[in-house]
Amino acid sequence: MIDAKVEILDLEDKTTPKAYLARIVNYFKCSTQENSIIFNFEMDANYCHCKVIKYEVDGSKEELEQETFSDLELVLTDLLEPFLKNFSTNHKIVINSIQPAKNNTSNLKVISEQNDMCNIIGLKESITMRLSEKIRQKENNKTARTSQAKSDQKGVGNTLGFIISLLVVGTVIISLMFIN
Repeated sequence: MIDAKVEILDLEDKTTPKAYLARIVNYFKCSTQENSIIFNFEMDANYCHCKVIKYEVDGSKEELEQETFSDLELVLTDLLEPFLKNFSTNHKIVINSIQPAKNNTSNLKVISEQNDMCNIIGLKESITMRLSEKIRQKENNKTARTSQAKSDQKGVGNTLGFIISLLVVGTVIISLMFIN
């Protein structure tokens, strides 16, 4: 049992949450129609165990990254919040759900249109709700920007149509004046 603790401590010294974030965000580019990238963050009383796994269509899987951190507050601010922001920026989110768990904790599951997934397991309910709401707001902002862009494009078309109509009517009036 002592060896396991030494091994975990040894793993923790290798990287920081920010450095791990920089590494795992690069896996967004690896996602294709034929695979899914799953990001798991499992919290317990003392540690956050992180894994990145790539699942292929044929059912095979490959573990791409694994790391354990002991400073849970640092993990939340330097890893989880920025990761979810990047995930929702780079993916169209189709599922953003919270499931209750034991000991006043809950699990957050975020799934993208390409079937990439982020699982955060064992967070306090209030933190899970806040993270889920941030993702929801980000998706609402994307939708609003898209509809505004479409609206703007329609406005340009309407303006051009109005100007062309004025030119045609003006041409007709001027030609009627010269004919008489």
